[in-house]
Formats: sequence, structure tokens, C-alpha cells
Amino acid sequence: MDSKKCERGHEEIDKKYRTLVDNIHGAVYECAMDKHWTMHWLSDGIEDISGYPASDFIDNKVRSYNSIIHPDDRSYVRQEVEHGVEHNCHFAIDYRIIDSEGEIRWVEERGKGVRNERGVLQYLSGIILDVTDRVQAQKRVKRTEHKYRVLFETSLNGIAFTDMNGHFIETNRAFQEMIGYTNDELSQLTYHDVTPEEYHEKEQIIYNSQVIDRGYSGLYEKEYIRKDGSRFPARIRTWLLYRSDGSPWCIAAVIYDITREKERLKSIEESEERFRSLFNESPIGMEILDVEGKIVRANEAALEIFGVDSEEKVLGFSLLEDPNTPDYVKEKIRNREPVSYESEFDYSLVRERKMYETSKSGVVNLETHITPLRMDNESDIERFMVQIENITERKQALKALEKSQERFFALFQQSPIGIEILDDEGCIIRANSAAQEIFGVSDEEDIIGFNLLKDPNTPEHIKEKIRNREPYRFDSKFDFSLVQKHNLYETSREGIVYLETLITPLGGTGNSEPKGIMIQLQDVTEQIMALKALEESEEKYRTTLEAMDDPMHVIDDNLRITLTNPALRKWLEELGLRSDIVGVRVTNAFPFLDETAIEEYRQVFQAGIVHKTRERNQVGQRTIYTETTKVPVKKGGQIVHILTKIRDITKQQRDQRKLLRSEKRYRTLIKSMDLGFLFHGSDGKIKSMNPSASEILGITEKEGLNSKIQELGIPLRTEEGNRLPPSKIPLNICLRTGKPSKDLVYQIQNKQKNERRWVIMRAVPLTYLEHEEPSEFYTTIRDITDRYRAERALREERDLAQKYLDIAGSIMVILDPDGHIETINDKGCSILGYEEKELIGKNWIDSFIPRKLRQSIREVLQSLGNGNGEDVERMENPILTKEGNERIVEWRNSPLYDGEGNITGVISSGIDITERKKMEENLRTAAETANLYLDVMGHDIRNDLQAIIMAVDILRDQPAKSKDDHFFDTIIEASNDATHLIQKVNSMRGFLFAPLREISLSDIMGVVLSDFKASYPYMDVELIKKVDSPIVEADDYLYNLLMNLLENSAIHNNKSNPYVRIQIEKLGKGYEISIIDNGSGIPESKKEAIFDSNRRYGGVGIPQALRIADKYGAEISIHDRIRNQPKQGTEFRIWLPKVSDGD
Repeated sequence: MDSKKCERGHEEIDKKYRTLVDNIHGAVYECAMDKHWTMHWLSDGIEDISGYPASDFIDNKVRSYNSIIHPDDRSYVRQEVEHGVEHNCHFAIDYRIIDSEGEIRWVEERGKGVRNERGVLQYLSGIILDVTDRVQAQKRVKRTEHKYRVLFETSLNGIAFTDMNGHFIETNRAFQEMIGYTNDELSQLTYHDVTPEEYHEKEQIIYNSQVIDRGYSGLYEKEYIRKDGSRFPARIRTWLLYRSDGSPWCIAAVIYDITREKERLKSIEESEERFRSLFNESPIGMEILDVEGKIVRANEAALEIFGVDSEEKVLGFSLLEDPNTPDYVKEKIRNREPVSYESEFDYSLVRERKMYETSKSGVVNLETHITPLRMDNESDIERFMVQIENITERKQALKALEKSQERFFALFQQSPIGIEILDDEGCIIRANSAAQEIFGVSDEEDIIGFNLLKDPNTPEHIKEKIRNREPYRFDSKFDFSLVQKHNLYETSREGIVYLETLITPLGGTGNSEPKGIMIQLQDVTEQIMALKALEESEEKYRTTLEAMDDPMHVIDDNLRITLTNPALRKWLEELGLRSDIVGVRVTNAFPFLDETAIEEYRQVFQAGIVHKTRERNQVGQRTIYTETTKVPVKKGGQIVHILTKIRDITKQQRDQRKLLRSEKRYRTLIKSMDLGFLFHGSDGKIKSMNPSASEILGITEKEGLNSKIQELGIPLRTEEGNRLPPSKIPLNICLRTGKPSKDLVYQIQNKQKNERRWVIMRAVPLTYLEHEEPSEFYTTIRDITDRYRAERALREERDLAQKYLDIAGSIMVILDPDGHIETINDKGCSILGYEEKELIGKNWIDSFIPRKLRQSIREVLQSLGNGNGEDVERMENPILTKEGNERIVEWRNSPLYDGEGNITGVISSGIDITERKKMEENLRTAAETANLYLDVMGHDIRNDLQAIIMAVDILRDQPAKSKDDHFFDTIIEASNDATHLIQKVNSMRGFLFAPLREISLSDIMGVVLSDFKASYPYMDVELIKKVDSPIVEADDYLYNLLMNLLENSAIHNNKSNPYVRIQIEKLGKGYEISIIDNGSGIPESKKEAIFDSNRRYGGVGIPQALRIADKYGAEISIHDRIRNQPKQGTEFRIWLPKVSDGD
């Protein structure tokens, strides 16, 4: 029956196994380890992989499995399998096979040798998987990697590769600039060498739990150590890169320098005091209104406008009840909307309505801005900020300015020099008669609105000067045919004239921004034409050619060289060719040229057009690349020479190939980065984008392709939410200037999620060869929404915290690096008992820290000053008040940093916990004392009373006999012990509240020994003093401590000649008292138990002594009188701290 069940079980298992095998996308096998890999069993999955049925391979019926393995891979396969079998471990190998169609396919084989119980190899068992698609994908990745090398080199973020042991393999220029090392120097270092030690453990945890576990880490922050020893903060994300065999290869890291971000957060925090000062000291009147329009705060400037001398006089006054407030403004306040307006303010209305008492009279002009205030976008409006400025004098000044302008424009019209006035966009808004004559128009209106930035006669660099509002003087050519061709305006002039032009920005006084541009024009055509005639000199032509940096030569129509420059001659010498080639035919001068080059020269002579080519030439053993430009030179309408310029671009070509090869390496990195990348052509249209860019913008790559940023339907705004003109879009700035744009914060609207996001955008030109015009551009987009909102929340919290700083219930103190007080709040002044002016500048440690703690607190400040304050961020310590009392304060400490990340001081907030500490200590001591006496009552007295009860019971049941007298002795002894214990307990009354004072150890010891000798006259007592007049800090209960220990030496001493020796000597910062007896001693097993209340063996003396010692800060220890001989007596050592050095 059991065998049938077993067979059915095997059949069931075999059935499940076969079903599993049939559903695996691969081939499962069992084969011999011979030269053919003879298959004993092979699943049908091999046909999907190789095209051959499994039956072909069984026992090598048609072919062996070894026959389809690629010949180049057979030895490798055998070596790997033999290694796995030899070490009795699994093997996993990738190799090629040739299928039935003659195609090469890649397979991955995993298997292991199967051995019998004696360890003899029986067969190989494993699985074969088709991984052709994976291998081909890897090859595609490698082919495209080189394109990203340029991104690696031009990225503004640091990128670093390290091996699995942390040694740097390669870093980009951005990281090298961050850290101050060259790539060669970094190759000799590990990331530990440039990472502060306090980050090592944290990074190891991230490495183990994230990078190794899932292949990449989340973003985290740390610091790096620069070559000069300074540090900078960074935000990092790392990836684990693998070899083709799946094993870890190296770690790639993208490093963001967040120094500016940290500085920005710091500047927000430092602006708290500035904001407060701004409100109170602003020359512009500022008020805070509640939602009903009532004044809740007003600064001095506002009070000056109201004509009152105290804020109290206008608090509660509502702008909604002020007749000077226009009705539409009141409606804006009710609707909680922002509004700006100018109005007249009549003080007589204030008096008539008796709104408040004012010292002002008459009417003034006010400019008012009302802004609703809310904590965040989701919360309701809680306040209004009102800014008021008396603009009466400004209004009067404007009237005077208008009169001045009238006089200016009278002179403007009469000037003999052409004058135009442009607005900020470059459009003409005024032009005088002389300017109209130059333009060939009869009326100023004909050219009003004409934009000089769109005039093809205006050079591009001049347009840039106009955009930048820079003063500039220049000469230029003005072609009226272009005016007519582009239909710019109607002009009566034609031909070409030359103008001398002066650009002057217009603006207000002081440092105000320019508000327009004045252009002064003068026709200098006759002067220019005269100068041009002087420039047609043959000598100048030769001189110019000689000065050219590029190799150049001139050939005639017989293809002979007539002129060369020094650069050409030097280049030929470097190539090992003759340099004296004037008069030589071009093919002889340049023997590497073929007939194609000769034909190109002939075409230039015939067509008369410039011809530019690039060539690959072989000069001896060298391969060079050149760029040749052939320019026809005419004389009398005929081409008589060809000027040829040669540029050796060998290095650029090699660098380009190197860059292209490395591009593959970084495509995967770019796709996996959380930094968005948009790649653009020279027309600004998007060519590709990475997944992060798609996610940030809320569009697919397909939706973005072949579109400009402004065409995506995604509003792009400034950080504050203002509409961004196309000219200010980072890419457009980069396209216009050819230089990287600045890192700036913008708002975008995620198209998919329809939500607002804040991003940092930067556009960068992409060039592959040095001096090459950028043909591609890329835009980086970093999503900082969470950080931005956090900063905004921090600002709001800062503003709110500032309002309550003065009513804070804790001490707030700021110390400079030397420990001097810079700032302290009212609570701190109150606790210390000083006024603020008395505290500022005092040294905190020398003035307010007890002497015994000063060194340790200095070490705390030093740790905080070095940025190593984690262990001392929270602490407790006493401080000294003006009266000399100590208050215990619980502190929270943090270093302060300046804009460069240097520590400038320490800020500490503290809570006075003196009363709480006293209460905790009293409760603890009371509880311990109560436990002691409960233990005494429950243990020792109970034992004595039990002895009494037992003795009485025995006596009650027996007739009285003289031999029973020992029971009476037992009763009396037990009663005396109980009485003695009760006396000892009663002697400790008041112990908790007895104040400490200076006690003479010699005096108290004399009293103790006198009483001890009276109670134990049979004891031999000896006192040895090695110090004179020792003074300790104690109370009257020091008598109990010493007596308890002395009594212990008498009670437990059964020797015929009992004695006790007391010795007092100085030890360290205190005194040690040794009490040595020759009693029965204390075994080692009981020494620790004596100090453990849970294991006490009887008696109240020693527990009492320990409790008293704790109060004094004293220490008690037990030793053998003779070392390692516990039965020869005991030595108690009591160490007491001294008050003064009395010896």
C-alpha cells in the first residue's frame, strides 16, 4: 500500500515538473560532461531557440549540442562549466549558438553538476535561455553611448564613476571644478578621501540598503572636502552599473552643488530681522489691517502721514469708514482683492467725522498699495498689508518736469543733427526734422512705431547694444533699397549712405533704470567714400596675408604658387616637407594631393565661386585631416589668382571621434536621471527629451517633438508668476547669444496634471569641435517644487515666529565664536536677573557657568564651532544668576552660518527646569528612602519579631525549667535588635532636607569613635590621620554613615582579640577613610549583594550608609583586609570630596 502511494506521489511530482518545464521559455536539460555534451534528456523548448527538435540531440542522434555552439565560444563554455563542477557550484554563462537557419543567437545557460551520495558526478542539469534580444539591446546601448560624452563634459552637475571599492575611475569637469582636483589626482583617491568621516557610516547604509538592493539610491545630502580643505554641501544620487555578465561594474553618481541653495535658505532666515526693521524703519508708511479693514499695526512713517504721535490712536480705525477711501477701493477690501491707487487725503474730513485726533491740516496726495496676506495658497486671507506714500511733492515735481520737457522738445526740433527717441522695445516714438531728412520722410508720423531692431540696416551687435541699453558710438552703412524691399516705410531716398551714430540710454536721476534711448545720426557718406579709396593698396594686401594665423598661399592660372605666408611654411616644415615652394606647381608642393584637388582649382577659376572642402591625406606615416578654402581673386573682371587657406583639423577630428565614442556611455545615465533634458536643433525645436522632462512638463516625447518650448501649450512664467516673454526663455537667450543661460527659477503648468510646478531651467549650447558654432542645444529642467514650497513655508513660519519671539517662554541667546553674548531675549534677562544692556558683550562661560563646568562647556562650544555638534545639540547644565544662585537649564544648541558656510556663532534656546529637577530628585530620594525602611520593616524587624514569637510559643508549651533560660535570652536579644533598628530608622528623620555645609572630618570622627568605644568596649580601636584639618561638604548624618560601618566591623567579629583600624588620607580631589577589621570577612559572592537592595542579607546600617554617601557625592567600596583572603577580615573605603585644601 505504501509503495503504491509513493509511486503515485512520484508520478504526481513528475507531472508537475513536466508541466513546469513545458511552460518555461527556455530549454531544460540533463547531459553528460563529455566533449559532445551528450544530452540524456532535453525539453522541447530547445526547438524555439535553435530550430532543431529536441530528439536530434538525445544521445547525439542527429547532432551533438556542442556542434551548434559557436566555434569561438566552445573552449570558453567548457572552461566555465568545468570551473563550476570543480567547485561544486552553479555556473551561468552567455555564449553564441548557430541555429538551423545559420543565424547566430545568444543564449544564457545556468546549471550545476549533480552528484550521488558518494560525491561522484552523475550528469549536468540546467536551463538554456534565449537572450539574443537582450544582447542586441546592449549593443544598441553601447553604439549610442558616445553621444552623451559631451553631456558628461558640459554638464553643470558633477558626474563621477567609482569602482566597487570606491576608487575614482572618471569624473567630469564640473565635479573637478567643484572639488579642486584634476581627474588624474582623483584617480589616486577614493570617495572616502574626499568625504568627511561623519558621513561614512550614513553612505555605507545607503550603499547597502539602496544601491546594492535595488540598483540606485534616492537623493541624499552630504559634504565633500575640496583640495584646499574647505567643504561644500552636495545633493547626490547614485546608480549601480553592471557588466555584460550581470556582475556589478561600478558606481555612477550625479552630484549637485547645493551651496547656493543652502545660502538661499540661510539668507531667508537672516532676513527675519531685516523684515522687522523694514516695517518699523521704512520711510514708506506701512499698516496691517484685519479682514474688516481695521488697523492692527502701523509704523512711524504711517503715523507721520496720519498726523498722530502714537500707534494706539489709530488702532481699530477702519478704512471702510474713512470718507477719504474711494468707494471702489472699499469694495476691493470687502472682496479681499489687491488694489493700488492715488487719491487726495483731506484732513478736515478726519476732524469733521472725529475719526481720530490729528495734527495735520489741508489736503495731501497719497499713493496707496493694498495687498491681501495669506499663509499659503490654500488658506484664507488673514490680513492686508497697506503701503502709503505722500506723493504731494512728487506731483508738484512732475508738473515742473512737464514744463522742462516742453523746453527740451523745442531744442530737439531745432537741432541740425538727426535725433530719434526710442522706447524700451526699440521703436521710434519721436524724430526731429534732421532725422526725418536722413530717413527721406516728410512727416514724423511716417516713421513713428518703426522698430530699429527689425531694420536689416542695423548690425546685429548694435541691436544687442540697444537691447542692453548700452551707450555706443559706431559707423554703419544704410541701404535704402532694403527699406523699400522690406516695405519698412515710404522714403524718397535711394542708394547707400554712411551714418555716424551715437546711442545714449535715457533714465532718471541717480541709479534709476534707463527708460528709453536717444539716437543721434549724422550723414558721413562723403568721408567714408574718401577713406575707402585709401584701402585698395597692394602692400596692405601682402601685409594682411603675412599676418594670417592659418597657412595660406596664392596660385596663378598655371597652378603655380606665387605667394606663401609664414604659417604655411611652418606647417610644411612640421610635416617634413619643403617650405620654399614659391614658383612650384601645386601638385609638387603638396605631393599628397590627388587629381580631384587639381580639378577643384580649375572649377574655381571657371565658376569664380569660393570652394570649401575637407580632406583626409596621408603624409608619410601620418594621417592628417585638413579643411581647405579656395577663394577666387579678380582683377579687371577676370580671375587671376586663387587665395587658398588650409586649416589642419587633425586634432579636432580625433577629439570628435573620441567624443562620439563616449556618447553611448551616457545615454542610459541621462534617461535614468531625475533632471529633465530637452535636446534642440539650431532652430530651437525639440529633437528629443528624457523621461524626467516628460514627467515634469506633463507631455509625452511624441507631443514635444519638432516644437519649440513656447509652442507646447505650457505657460512659462517667472518665479513670481508673471508671464515670461519669448525673448526671456532660457533657450531663446542661448540661441541668441550662443552662451549658456543662467540658472533661474520659473513657474510651469504641468499639462497632464494641470498643476503648477517650480523648476530651475538652464539652456546650454552643444558643440563637438573647438571653435565650432553650436548646432545643437539642450535645456535642463530641475523640479524644485517641494523645496520651493518648503522655503516659502519657512519664510511664512519665520514671519510668524518673529511676531512671538519677544513673548517666547524660553531663553534665547546667540553667542559669537569666542562665547560672548550677541543677543538675548527678555526671558533670558529675567532668569539671569540682568538688564539686556548689562549682558551684551559678556563672556557666557566666564560670567554665567559654574567654575567646575566651564571647561566642559568650552568643549561643547568648540564642537559646535567645528560643526560637530550632533552629540551636544541637547544638553542640561546649571547657570549662575546675578544673586549667585544656580538654575538648571535644558538647552538646545545649533551653530550659525554666514553666506559662505562659515560658522559665525551658536544659537541656544533653553528652558529653566530647576524646580522640575528638584521635584524629581526629592521624589526619587523619598522613594528610595521609603523603600529602604519598608525593606527594614518587612525583613529585619519581621525576623526579630518572628524569633520572639517562636521563643514564646516554646515556653508556653513547656513547664518552666532552668535549662530554658536561653529562650529568654533569645527573646531579649531579638527585642533589642528590633529596638536598635527602629532607633536607626528614626535617626534618619530630616535626612532629605538637611542642607550641606562644611564639616571637619577630624571632629566628626572623634565623636563617632567616642560613642563606638562606649558601645563596644571590647574592640581594640586605632585611628591613623595622614592629613591635618580635612574639611568636606556634608551634614550631621555623616555621623550615621561612619557609625554604621564601624558597627558592622564589631557585630560580625567573633575573634578573641577583635580590632578595627581607621585611616584618613588625601586622595585626588577628596579624602579616603579606610575602616579595617579582623573579623570573619565577606565572601566575594556577597560583596556585590551588599550594595543591591533586592539581594540584601540583613541589617539597615550599610544601606543607610550608601544612601547618605549618594547625597554627598561620595563613594563606598569593599575589599579584603588581606588580598584574596576574604576570611581574614574586611576593609571599607569611603571617598569624600573635599571643600578646601586643608593639609
